[in-house]
Amino acid sequence: MRALAAAALLTLVAAPAQAGALWRDAQAGETPAQTLQKLTDAKRNPDPSNIKGSAWCEVHIPKVQVAGRDFEVCFYYENSKLVQVTLDLAGQTAPSAAPTAFETLLEDLRRQYGAEDSVDRRSGFVTQHEAKWAKAGRNISLYMMALSGNSDATVNIHYRP
Repeated sequence: MRALAAAALLTLVAAPAQAGALWRDAQAGETPAQTLQKLTDAKRNPDPSNIKGSAWCEVHIPKVQVAGRDFEVCFYYENSKLVQVTLDLAGQTAPSAAPTAFETLLEDLRRQYGAEDSVDRRSGFVTQHEAKWAKAGRNISLYMMALSGNSDATVNIHYRP
């Protein structure tokens, strides 16, 4: 389900970034080698996943704390150029807990980036929440999807140029 949500939504992490950076010091357009050199906790991903058919998570950070929760960070490259950074809530998130996780992360992102440009909350068999910011050359998205009766929900933060 996480791969489906990542493929369905191209959007990006909650950590302060320098001007021009997508997340931390990672710059759009840089190569995997450049990312690995800048971010000492980053590693080559032994099992790269893809989104949009051509962007691959070649580099990742297995565990990063954001708002008191553990996330995996994936750096997606297309033609060896960084095009997106995605933080995925690590481990399973019960569908009933996903909206609370979304709201906690939303408050954390508001503290960093100010009020979101848009927020959308839809509930039903499929519950989806999304908030978006456009700040300093980055598009930032917080996304949550939970299916009723499913054992796992998706909570992602995305950064892209």
